[in-house]
Amino acid sequence: MLLSNLFALDLTLISSLPLSGFNKGVGQRIKNGANLYFDDYNAKNVNKINFVVYDDASNQDKFKHNILTHISGASAVFMPVDTVDIRQIVPEILSNKLVVFSPVSGANFLDFKVFECVINTRATFEFEMESLVDYFYTKNLKKISLVYQSGEHGEEAYNSLAQALDKRGLKIYSSISYKKNSNVTEPILENIVQEDSDVVIFALLNDTAVDIVSKLEDFNVGSKFVFLGDADLTNLKKPWRIFISTFTPSFNNSKNLANLYKKLAMKKKLKPNELSYAAFLNAFLISKVFEETKFNAHSKKNFINKAKKVIDKYKFFNTNYIIKFDENTSGKIVYQRTKP
Repeated sequence: MLLSNLFALDLTLISSLPLSGFNKGVGQRIKNGANLYFDDYNAKNVNKINFVVYDDASNQDKFKHNILTHISGASAVFMPVDTVDIRQIVPEILSNKLVVFSPVSGANFLDFKVFECVINTRATFEFEMESLVDYFYTKNLKKISLVYQSGEHGEEAYNSLAQALDKRGLKIYSSISYKKNSNVTEPILENIVQEDSDVVIFALLNDTAVDIVSKLEDFNVGSKFVFLGDADLTNLKKPWRIFISTFTPSFNNSKNLANLYKKLAMKKKLKPNELSYAAFLNAFLISKVFEETKFNAHSKKNFINKAKKVIDKYKFFNTNYIIKFDENTSGKIVYQRTKP
C-alpha cells in the first residue's frame, strides 16, 4: 500500500490510544478532542474524515497490532501517545506505507529530517527542558529532579534536562525511572519524599503523575510539580503547586477555533477535563493538510511538503507555555518561549 493510493474523497484516520487501564484518561481526552473537530468538519464538508480509534491500554505490542491490523485502507495514524509506540511501526514508516501525525511526544528523533513520514508538530524535549530550567532557575529553584520512563523516550527527557542544567553549572538533583505499563508508584513516592527537591518534572506519566501528586498531598513535601502536557487536576487538593508545560496555545491565540471548541464542547456536554485542546487543533491541522492535497496526495514528498506548509502557516505548537495553577485549578501563563 503506497501513499499515492491512500487518499480518496472519504479518508480513514486511525489511532491506537489507551482507552482503558491506568492511562485511560489521556487516550479518552485525545479521542474526544479529535472527534469534536472531525464530527463538525464532516457535517460541513463533502469530503469526510473518518476517525477510528482502537484501545491499546498503553501496551506497546497491542498498539503495534492495532495499527498494522488496520493499516489497509487507512490514510494516516493520529497522535500516538508514546514515541516508543512509533518505534514499533518504524519498518512501515520507512517503507512509505504509513504517515503518522504526532504532536504528543517530544523525542528528538521525530524530526522531519529523520523520519519524513512522521509529521511532528511539537518541539523536542531539548527545547522544552531548556524552557523549564530557564524559568525555574530565575526563580532560584535549582534542585530540579526528574521522573521518567525507562528506555529511549525517557533517556531523551533525562539527557535534555541534564544538558539544560549543565549550561548553568547544575546537575539533575534526583531522578527515578519507571516502566511503561507499570502502575507501581511507591518507589516514586518514596524518592520524592526523601529528596525534597525544589521542582519535580514528570516526563509523560500523564494521569499516573496526577495520582502520585494527589498521594503526596498527605506528606510534608514542599516540591513544585511539573507535568508535560495536559492533565486533569480537578481532584487535587493543592493545585497551586502544579505547573504544566504545554505547546497548546492559549484560547486567545486562536480565537475563532477556541470559540468553536467551546461551542462544540458545550453542545456535546463535555467538560474541559474530558477533552484535549491539542487533539482538537491537530485535527484541524490534518484537515487543512488534506485540503491542501485536494484529498489526493500523489507522492510522499508532495504530502510532506504540504504538511510543512500548513504547520508553518498556523504555528500552533511553536511556543512552549508554562502554566501555573491556583487553589481553584485556574491556570495562568507565567512563561512562554518560541522556537527561533
